[in-house]
Amino acid sequence: MKRLLIVLLLLPSPLLAQQNSNPNIQNGNVEITPWIGGGSGVGASSSFKFFESGVRIGKIITPEIGTGRFRWRFEYAGDLIPVYLIDLPKGPWVYSGGFNPVVLKFAFTANKKVVPFVEANGGVLFSSRDVPQPKTSYVNFMSGVQGGFHYFIREKRAITFSTQVIHISNASLGAHNPGINASVHFRLGFTIFK
Repeated sequence: MKRLLIVLLLLPSPLLAQQNSNPNIQNGNVEITPWIGGGSGVGASSSFKFFESGVRIGKIITPEIGTGRFRWRFEYAGDLIPVYLIDLPKGPWVYSGGFNPVVLKFAFTANKKVVPFVEANGGVLFSSRDVPQPKTSYVNFMSGVQGGFHYFIREKRAITFSTQVIHISNASLGAHNPGINASVHFRLGFTIFK
């Protein structure tokens, strides 16, 4: 298995060989990404379902660092999430909204057509009723990790796909703190760099 992984990493790919289509994205550029997404809980939280919509605003903090296939840059961003619907196992959909003021994003820039990224994020979620059950809290905290890629369709314009694993907990603000220990969400967005 290790040998197969090494061979796949070293093989040239037609996708990775494409010419630079976003040469002007640099330190200081701003990212704006409206997105929609959804997912479901996993494990003990598998009966929860989610739908979300929001916008990300970020700023590239560093120039490209490293050489060859290991070039990367760092971006700090935040998500505004006006729609975050949660389908509770024994109840109706609950309307929520929130924001992630901390998004630490690392984009790997060796390829200029397909730019993969990984990130860690955290924020707050406000709901119209207790989540995930009565006697918990209207306010919850979210933390997660996300991975995905920007697919550039032209200079400074990309379609963005990502998968996020999220933990939701009220940090003992309520009488109980069962949390939604893990959920997997998929996002689709359109990214503009300025």
